[in-house]
Amino acid sequence: MRYLDMQSRIELAVQEAIEDIAEEIGVSVPKYPEVFWLGRKLKFENLFLAESYREDFEDMPSAKGSYYLDFPKMIFIGENNPEDITEESAHFLHYSHSNIRFTGKNVKDRLSLYILDEMLAFFCSKLLIPERKNPYKSEPDLFYMAEDNKEHFLDEIRRKNDLVIADEFFIYQQARGLGERMYTSYILGETPIEDVRDIFLSSFSKSGNATYKVAHLKLKYWPPKDKRIKEMVQGLIGARR
Repeated sequence: MRYLDMQSRIELAVQEAIEDIAEEIGVSVPKYPEVFWLGRKLKFENLFLAESYREDFEDMPSAKGSYYLDFPKMIFIGENNPEDITEESAHFLHYSHSNIRFTGKNVKDRLSLYILDEMLAFFCSKLLIPERKNPYKSEPDLFYMAEDNKEHFLDEIRRKNDLVIADEFFIYQQARGLGERMYTSYILGETPIEDVRDIFLSSFSKSGNATYKVAHLKLKYWPPKDKRIKEMVQGLIGARR
């Protein structure tokens, strides 16, 4: 009974979050995804998913994490908290409207797409939970760091934690740092919601577009302190135009 009650409450919370985010961004609400609470009664076999998803599914309950699958549009919630619910709801809306695809992309573009997707998810979560904090603020910005120094920093994370956390650190540091700064700029009236919606709707299908967009957003919201590095990034962006 407790499982069914929690499942029902989480499903309703996700639908409300989707509606609220869609209204804030200015996009339509598509058909709702299937929503599952990762309770003890939910078994992989009951989902009729491809076997390739089994490892992701089995990792989620132990990590108490949440997850969105774009095919076939399912949201899994590991913990009943507003942060997970709003982020996964934002992922669903973003994927549904942008049709972004990771297949066929080079490494830099795939990495940049992940950053943009997580950036928008954090921004949308902040719209509904303004008090939400960015846990990566105290760490040095890896984006402008020399490659050797960046690898040394990530090696330390791998040594203290594990490979997955180290691999995800760069993505989440950049995404949440950008999302937080974009949110602040939006609240101050400096960034119109139309700018956010343009990113939300873009598929970044052309080679280099996602990487270019991340670099552009970094200079706009989170520029380097070193003037020489800033000029170098500006030159690279200018060459793309």
